[in-house]
Amino acid sequence: MWKLAIQNPGFLISWRSSGPYPSLISITSDLIAGKRGGSDLEEWAKTKIWSAAYNYDDAVFFMDACQSNIVALQTFVDQRSLNASPWSGRAIPNRYLVSCGLLIDLGNFFKILARSETLNSLCVTAIAIKRFELKHGRVPSTVEELKGDFVLEIPTDWYDGKPIRYEQETKSTYRLWSVGKDGIDGGGFSVSTNANPLWDQDMIWPKPATPEDVARMRAELETKMTAAPKP
Repeated sequence: MWKLAIQNPGFLISWRSSGPYPSLISITSDLIAGKRGGSDLEEWAKTKIWSAAYNYDDAVFFMDACQSNIVALQTFVDQRSLNASPWSGRAIPNRYLVSCGLLIDLGNFFKILARSETLNSLCVTAIAIKRFELKHGRVPSTVEELKGDFVLEIPTDWYDGKPIRYEQETKSTYRLWSVGKDGIDGGGFSVSTNANPLWDQDMIWPKPATPEDVARMRAELETKMTAAPKP
């Protein structure tokens, strides 16, 4: 791809527009005929300058960025921690035309991966807790009691690399949670740490509704239905 871009500036224009390779002559002719705008001529000149002056630096930047992404992903997987990943997005200079077109922002990828793996950890832990309860007639006092018979190792909170959080409340109830995207441990309560309550709070495993919860929700629903205007 780099070779084609260096040999023919029109390649980068066609790559971006998915059309045939334009030449300077064809662009100029189309411009005179009113079939093209001046932006195509500017793009051709830009790619010509890139070919002569910036293609090497662009290639070095691209390979360095790919290597950094690989190292960041490997560290993230090895340590199972979003915080441990050395990834950081770098601004791509506008003159690096190919890097601008090929490099992607991996920030959201790492966050989505951390979320999916942490949800899996919560699910595995919840299943192990239920199996423990069926065997012993109570939920475990600590998450460490699950190790051995129910899980080989305590599932990880992929947001910070620590074991998933757990706290027994009663003989049959517990709290199970992750620190969530913000990395701040709120103790397993739905308390937002800033203006984005959907993401920046603990990721909590849902608990069954109590009879009091059911009664309250039913009363709220009946109130809304009574207040709703009749058709």
